[in-house]
Amino acid sequence: MDPNHKAIAHRLIYLLERLSADSHWAHRASGLRGALIKAVTESEADKDNQEISPPQDQNAYLELLIQTSYDILTLAAREIRTPELTEFFRDYSSTGK
Repeated sequence: MDPNHKAIAHRLIYLLERLSADSHWAHRASGLRGALIKAVTESEADKDNQEISPPQDQNAYLELLIQTSYDILTLAAREIRTPELTEFFRDYSSTGK
């Protein structure tokens, strides 16, 4: 797993966990958070098994989870405003993605 993807995934896991249970997006965020945790854990297990390189579909799946996490957090941020989410999305928007 790309170290940047790993760092982003861990940050997204943290932010998805912080969504208010009252948010419309909390249920979807919970499932997405679980999928991210599983993907990161499996990727780390593959690394421990000394595989030469991760499968391309594994990287594509992680990229899809990351993009979906950004989308969910963006929608949730419209409902709730916290300093962490505001700062995170200001930084994300400045990257031009």
